[in-house]
Amino acid sequence: ATVSKTVGRGFETLRPCHSGQFLVFVVPVMAKEKKMAKYNPLQFIQQVRSETAKVAWPTRNETFITSIMVLMMVVAAALFFLGVDAILRWLVNTFVFGGSIF
Repeated sequence: ATVSKTVGRGFETLRPCHSGQFLVFVVPVMAKEKKMAKYNPLQFIQQVRSETAKVAWPTRNETFITSIMVLMMVVAAALFFLGVDAILRWLVNTFVFGGSIF
C-alpha cells in the first residue's frame, strides 16, 4: 500500500524490513562470538609506563603560567556576563515593567 503523502509525487516506498535483506547482513555478524585477547597484567603495566615516558609533560613554569591565564579568562568572562546581565536587567525593567532598576 502506498503512503498518502507520497502518492502521485514519484516517490518509491522504502521498505528495508520487509525484503529480508536486513537479516542476511545482521545475523552472521551477531552469530560470531568475539574473543577477548588475554593480557598479562605485568605486560600491561610495562606498556603503560613506556607510553607515559613518551608524553611531553609541561614544566612547573608552563603549568603556572597556563593556570594564571585560565584564571584571567574566567575573571574576564565573569565580568563580561555581569555587564550583559546588568544591561539586560535594565532593559527589561525599563521597557517591560516600566519601573526602576531595583
